[in-house]
Amino acid sequence: RIARKAGIDKRVTPHTLRHTAATRMLKRGMNIRAVQKVLGHKSLTTTQRYTHLTIDDLKEEMERAGL
Repeated sequence: RIARKAGIDKRVTPHTLRHTAATRMLKRGMNIRAVQKVLGHKSLTTTQRYTHLTIDDLKEEMERAGL
C-alpha cells in the first residue's frame, strides 16, 4: 500500500528493501565489508548477491580509475 502511494508499481518486500539498501550503501561509497556487517552476512559472497551495479556505475568507476 505504501509503495503504491509513493508511485512505486513494483512489488515491495523486505527482501527487495534489503537489496535496495545494500546497493545504495555501496553506491554512496560504503566499503563492501561494512555493508556485509550491516546486513549481518558471514560471507562476502552473500553480500555481493545483494548489491547491484548498473553500466553507468561501472563507467563511473572506470573514469575514476583513469581508465
